[in-house]
Amino acid sequence: MSTFFPLHGTYVVAQIDVDATLTALRDPVANAEGGKLRTTKCILYLRSIRRLPLPDHITFKYMAYVVGPGLRPTIPEWCLTSDMCTPIYPNTSHPSGTRDAVRPEPSFPFANCYHWHGRDVQVEVRVLNDGQSYAKQDRTSLSAEEHYHMDDHRIEDMRRCVSGLKAKTSEASASFSPPAAAARGGTGGSQPAALPLVLSTTGTEADENVPSRTTSVEPLGGSTTHLSSGHVCEERHGDNDQDGQSSVSSGDQWSQSSAPYGEDNSGDAQSSSSEEDAAMSLDGLYATDVFGLDFDPHEALIPIVRVWPNLTAQLKEDEIPDPVEFLNQYDDITRIVQDALTRASMDRATSTTSTRDVAVETDQSSASESADRLVQPRGRRGKFSKILRFIFPCL
Repeated sequence: MSTFFPLHGTYVVAQIDVDATLTALRDPVANAEGGKLRTTKCILYLRSIRRLPLPDHITFKYMAYVVGPGLRPTIPEWCLTSDMCTPIYPNTSHPSGTRDAVRPEPSFPFANCYHWHGRDVQVEVRVLNDGQSYAKQDRTSLSAEEHYHMDDHRIEDMRRCVSGLKAKTSEASASFSPPAAAARGGTGGSQPAALPLVLSTTGTEADENVPSRTTSVEPLGGSTTHLSSGHVCEERHGDNDQDGQSSVSSGDQWSQSSAPYGEDNSGDAQSSSSEEDAAMSLDGLYATDVFGLDFDPHEALIPIVRVWPNLTAQLKEDEIPDPVEFLNQYDDITRIVQDALTRASMDRATSTTSTRDVAVETDQSSASESADRLVQPRGRRGKFSKILRFIFPCL
């Protein structure tokens, strides 16, 4: 069975399409800068569909994770370590020695690949609808059970990341003296200066401490709505036990919920009514905007990519590119688009100001002409009165 769009839960080879991303902007400066970019391919795992795909859509919107040949890079200032990844079978190696590999169907064609975990290595992409058909025999995908197996590892790693960032924040707060904080009008500094600015502005308080390349957030351990087998379903993760492992079997994860980042609210979860659960499900559905009816100001910032489902047709074992190159290109094209949008906004502001000035000058000119028209008749009437007095001196 073939589909006109790539299914979520599948692996694809992706490459940023610079021209398609920049065409709608109609900005010569952006086109010139984009022409200098040299894009490379990257293996992506399409985690979820972010908008209902229709045949006449120009692009299909996804949340995706990068897949790399080897462990993910360490970023100490973000508390991201190289072991925050999951091996993809036939690769079974992991620094912990205890993390099981996920097993795609059919078997993954490369032997040294990992799912990289971290908000910095998950991306939103718009897949170009280039008319290709996505055949079943070309797909390499994860079953629902394997997907949640991988996602449990991701959540565990991200909780470690957030805990590390919170610890850094506490240390930085403790290092400030109260007089210095009072002089600034602050409360002691809520975030150390060494931490990066957060790219995403949505999500929970803990979420906002984690750098991200996405414009929408899927909270850790929270519910996210996506499409599955032609229907909308709620995806949830179970409460964590003391060991940090999920206490809910993978078969129950479709219906169970938990507090984000391991916060203990099991009592609240048990006391929540079915009506509240239904409301949460609807809220998640509305927020996702699966029909694409809401205007999304961030849409233009999401790069357009071309994808190919047949991995071995695009890459060889020794030619798998480093995902960091793709992520750098992602950042470059996003910056170019942002700069173009800023220029367009400034041009609109300038145009509005010019139009307003022209309107004022036109109003002043019209007022002057009206005044002249009012004055001229009075002058003619004055001359006519003099003529009458000359003819009839008695007047």
